[in-house]
Amino acid sequence: MIDRVSFVCQAGRLEQQSVLLAASLRLHFPSELQLIAAYPSQQGALEPATNQALQELGVEVVEIDNPLNPDYLIGHKVAALSLLKGSGLGLFLDSDMIAMRGPDSLSIELAAVPASVQHCNLSIWQYIYHQFEVAFPNEAPATLLSEEVTAPYYNTGLIAIPGDIAVTFADIWTDCALHIDADPFIPGAAKRPYLDQTSFPVVGALCGYPIKTLDENWNFRGWGWQIPADSNAIFYHYQDMARLSRQANSLAAARAAKSFSPRVKEVLFDQHNF
Repeated sequence: MIDRVSFVCQAGRLEQQSVLLAASLRLHFPSELQLIAAYPSQQGALEPATNQALQELGVEVVEIDNPLNPDYLIGHKVAALSLLKGSGLGLFLDSDMIAMRGPDSLSIELAAVPASVQHCNLSIWQYIYHQFEVAFPNEAPATLLSEEVTAPYYNTGLIAIPGDIAVTFADIWTDCALHIDADPFIPGAAKRPYLDQTSFPVVGALCGYPIKTLDENWNFRGWGWQIPADSNAIFYHYQDMARLSRQANSLAAARAAKSFSPRVKEVLFDQHNF
């Protein structure tokens, strides 16, 4: 059972996406689920309509700072992960996702879906693990598209994490990511925009927390292919809202979430595609 979900709600584009995500969660997930919007206030104020919709959806808005470099806004997810502290299981979600159905059962373990492709070669991965003085993994799940097994590499758009390790993991993730970012021998492709994904499996190794591999239905990627009509996807990681209208199943999910209430519809007023 998932006890709480966090996501980043930043001023601008992410406001609409956050409200759409929250509405879809309220449609498909248990009503007692705790929803937490991590709000980086230094990026600007949220629109009044956004705050009203989040309040109606029962979302707790918590101000956060970026623990990584200011130019790397993806660092907000590390702060959002720490908000999952507590008993039971937490789930961090990228804001550009929509729930398509109710969740399958999850054990209380650190877990994620493999990335689509690798962004580091073997020598870079070996160097990174050596720098942190942890053993290089003996095996790795295949990346979804390129089917590489070079090293564990996950899409951090969805992370399941036991609440009792959320704060510790986020702290170590911060230190690890900052170290990798400052290392001149690690190529830029591993840092921008993938610093979070490069550091994530290393943090698992540093903490001694095995990362369980989730089925791609938990984080079905929106670029490169469509959701099949018979898909059993739990979350669609659409990235661009225009993609929601390109197939019947995601269009139906978006329309249902948008119609959750008049306040939600007000926030999404200019999304004419659905």
